[in-house]
Amino acid sequence: MAAISGLDDGPERLHLRCVPPGAVGLLAPVAELTATPIGRNVIGPHGAATIRRHQMNKQVSGRFGGVVGTVLLAAFLLSGAPGCAVAPQDSAASATVSRDAVAAAAAKWTAVFVDDNPDVILALYDDDGILWGTLSPTIAVGKPAIRGYFERAFKALPGHKVTFGEQKIRIYGDTAINSGYYTFSYVRDGETKTLPARYSFVYRKRGNDWLIVDHHSSAMPPPPR
Repeated sequence: MAAISGLDDGPERLHLRCVPPGAVGLLAPVAELTATPIGRNVIGPHGAATIRRHQMNKQVSGRFGGVVGTVLLAAFLLSGAPGCAVAPQDSAASATVSRDAVAAAAAKWTAVFVDDNPDVILALYDDDGILWGTLSPTIAVGKPAIRGYFERAFKALPGHKVTFGEQKIRIYGDTAINSGYYTFSYVRDGETKTLPARYSFVYRKRGNDWLIVDHHSSAMPPPPR
């Protein structure tokens, strides 16, 4: 199947290129459509395109303009753009936004960890979430078990805080993984102590929120001798 790829030629233009099978990404269009934007969404069986002004150029059939051009472009896409499919646009930008949102979720976890309120941090976990905590020999499955873990951890680590180090965030649609290391600190007998650990958070997007479905945390091992 050929593909229509969206190319943003600047604030004035949306460029759609129909490329034959085996030539996706090459400059070998079967049909080339250029629309100056009017802010309308044209949705067809293979996807959607946006037109923001009444002008279009279709190379294989000649030049059309005005309202006629808009109608022809809409008809072309609504008919399924024979032999073509609409490729996703701005995927890189979307992934960047998602990575920023996951990083913000980690920052929120950091902020609420200092509280002695398990219910606040529990709200960041999915109903189906599981946690293998740094201080636990067993896995906590479901919110009641996760809440119990934080109750015990907060008592074991008075004055608890956490600082994240390097984060590796990957996005896979509505699923995200954040792997890296963090350092816990707490106060015992008037002395601040630290506990370096490595982690993996797996998130699921629920509406506008990224909720934790899997959280593994373990103490950082000493370097090999």
